[in-house]
Amino acid sequence: MTRPSFRRSLGAAAIGAGCLLAPWNGPALGQSGLPTLPGQAPAGQPTPQAQPQAQPQPAPLQAAPRPPGVQPQAQPQPQPHPTAQPPAAAAGAFDQTPERPVADVYPPEQRESPQHTLVDPVRPSPSPTALGLWNQTSIQSRYGNLETPNESFTRIRIREIEAITKLKAIDTGETVGGGVANAAMAPVRAVGALFTKPVETLGNIPKGVGDFIARTGEGFSSEKSKFEDGMFKEIAGVSRKKREIAAQMGVDVYSSNPLLQEELDRVGIASAGGNITVDVGMIAVTGTAGAIISNLGRVDALQEIVNTQPASELRRRARHTLEVIAMPKSFIDQFLDHPYYSPRRKTIIVGLMSPMKEVRGLEQFMEAALTAGSEADALYYQQMMELFSAFHFNVAPLKQILLIEKYPVAISEKAGAFFSVPVDRVYWTKETQGFLDQLLAKLPDRQKLPAVTMWALGDYTPLAAAEVAKRGIRAGQKAAVNYN
Repeated sequence: MTRPSFRRSLGAAAIGAGCLLAPWNGPALGQSGLPTLPGQAPAGQPTPQAQPQAQPQPAPLQAAPRPPGVQPQAQPQPQPHPTAQPPAAAAGAFDQTPERPVADVYPPEQRESPQHTLVDPVRPSPSPTALGLWNQTSIQSRYGNLETPNESFTRIRIREIEAITKLKAIDTGETVGGGVANAAMAPVRAVGALFTKPVETLGNIPKGVGDFIARTGEGFSSEKSKFEDGMFKEIAGVSRKKREIAAQMGVDVYSSNPLLQEELDRVGIASAGGNITVDVGMIAVTGTAGAIISNLGRVDALQEIVNTQPASELRRRARHTLEVIAMPKSFIDQFLDHPYYSPRRKTIIVGLMSPMKEVRGLEQFMEAALTAGSEADALYYQQMMELFSAFHFNVAPLKQILLIEKYPVAISEKAGAFFSVPVDRVYWTKETQGFLDQLLAKLPDRQKLPAVTMWALGDYTPLAAAEVAKRGIRAGQKAAVNYN
């Protein structure tokens, strides 16, 4: 493997949309492409929706269409274990939510490496809603110990640990100080002069710096988030180098991991100053751990935008796209200033909304997403939108998103109601039963809906599978989405 899958070109990246769902060697697949749990009958094949037309410039954030003649290609995915036929549930029976061994949750290549070890036990922890739990995990690494709130963040941190190791192997020596000077001083002087002598200076700014200043009105007028570099790093070219390096390593340049940022800064400054040349082949993170991260084709294409554009430009594009899809201005401002959505997460969520602009109620999803109280919550809503997008384009077009009990539920004329559930495991608890039954009771015209479908990022316990099936829900598990 040469480099992570999300570094494919824009055109090639878009071909993966049809390969979102994990291959399945167990029970028969339903028409959704996800493994159908026992006791469920697959419905008829819905008609997929055509891609909408591109918006006027500046282009809203959406992925490029598939190039003519290019066929979808399968991507490596986490392999789900076949679900055993669930036993008949006793009335009022509920799951226990025990701690589990690491070996029951993670494959061997994720459990241990020369740089890290996952430590027993894995502990169930609350997700943003009662429809399932996350798997909280402890990681011991050569750089310290940390807790991750769920499996997605565990995979993110494992990859970052490998990236940090490779970055630390790059010797910048004493050249970093010179790199800062060489990379930063000329642009800094230019910007300083701009504020003191704007008329005389504007005509003399180098084109690259001028282009940056022209497009950062959004950045200058807004408070920088904790995920973003300062203005001078962007002007000096350090941020661009960091984006290039992070893209090659398959990590998020806007990660909140301080040690990763420290290493990206160190190598990015030296590289921007011309003091070192970073060997792409040496820093690419390869192997099984990298292959596990699988993206929608649309997310792949949006990742290319993140890799090549500064945070201020991502913000400008996101604002324009949200205005095009008629998102309420108050929601736009709150979302763009939200402390837990990094520029990358904002770009992916808004970019997936863009080709779904005909779906009514996108503001209902946004209202729920604005409640995120942590980075893990922000990733939860990003993954929820990825599942909505996958269902919309691969199964049946969505007509509307409703907010029921503060939970976004999608409605399709052809396929009925769709629940997007980005959790690690669906247990059947008293809270889950009450919440799911409330959602079902409040679905408009429930009896007229062709079906009710529920996709989980993780799996179901046998009892949860039986109870979900008893309620007439077509459930799928191990839906593969973007872990970053």
